[in-house]
Amino acid sequence: LLAECEKDGCIPYWGLESYDGCTLLGSLFLYNWKHGYNHVLKIECCPTEIIDRNGTIKALASLFIPTNNIQILFGPNIND
Repeated sequence: LLAECEKDGCIPYWGLESYDGCTLLGSLFLYNWKHGYNHVLKIECCPTEIIDRNGTIKALASLFIPTNNIQILFGPNIND
């Protein structure tokens, strides 16, 4: 997915939402400035398990989100 998105002109941006010592919650934004949309992956994993090749990465994809509508993914209080 990442390779295809980058071929289409998307620029990846990572964001860390939380990390409690085991579970990492983050977001990957794949921004396509030419077409004005984003792909967003909400990611959950345990980094030490991934490094040891024993874990899994859970991701929820929201594809083709118009740039001006990105705040709907983060709830009503994004501007607070």
